Amino acid sequence: MPTEPNGCVRGELLGASLIHGNPDVAEIASHLLFELEPNNLGNCLLLSNTYALAGRWDDVSRVRKLVREKQLRKNMDCSWVEARNGIVHEFFADDMKHP
Repeated sequence: MPTEPNGCVRGELLGASLIHGNPDVAEIASHLLFELEPNNLGNCLLLSNTYALAGRWDDVSRVRKLVREKQLRKNMDCSWVEARNGIVHEFFADDMKHP
């Protein structure tokens, strides 16, 4: 590439590594990606899943431990619906308390 690849390009390379089952390329892509986006849970999960696909369970454990140490969490999924009376209702995944 004529320019230094950014986080988006490296993220795509990491995703392609999972699809093609290539943990060596995933390690290369994730090295700088973790510096650019240190709190991106998705990148950690892609690397972990690539290792799992290759049967590299010690590496899976190492990445999952890093996720726990950084206390990375998924964002709660939600949806909004505007009722006929103009009131907006917000629904969260697994929330059974909303009327």
